[in-house]
Amino acid sequence: MTEDDIAKQMKGLIQKYSLPSFKDLDNEFEVGAVETPCSSLLSSVRNKMIERVGYFIKVLDDLLYRPDNSYANMHEVQGFSESERKSLFHLYKKLILLDRTSLELNLLLDEKQDADFIKRLFDVWQDVKPELLELVRKMKHVWENDETQDDTATYFT
Repeated sequence: MTEDDIAKQMKGLIQKYSLPSFKDLDNEFEVGAVETPCSSLLSSVRNKMIERVGYFIKVLDDLLYRPDNSYANMHEVQGFSESERKSLFHLYKKLILLDRTSLELNLLLDEKQDADFIKRLFDVWQDVKPELLELVRKMKHVWENDETQDDTATYFT
């Protein structure tokens, strides 16, 4: 299915359910890249959207709960204060709730509920995106300001 095919099919659904525009959905979640629609196009779009959320759940999960799994995580978590980690947990919780709701919808297979979820996820995403951007910039900043004396990871010494 091409992006144009998806956009055409979505046009009626966008009008029917007052969804965000296809352009906005595609810009944020790359929904035009839906490969094979599931039981319904909205279900496929929801799944594509939750993929993006899932990526950031993994980033937060690794940072907050698995810092010992990699040198990068161990190093980056040191750049966050306790209060920042608490804020990250609240962000993590918002994303996990979206993910679990999407899991539930995978079982219900209801177009209206998928549409409602897409609207909600899009709205929540607009709220959390600046927080995620701040998180990523902070993680990047840790590396830019790394004062390690050499290029050898202390993990291996």
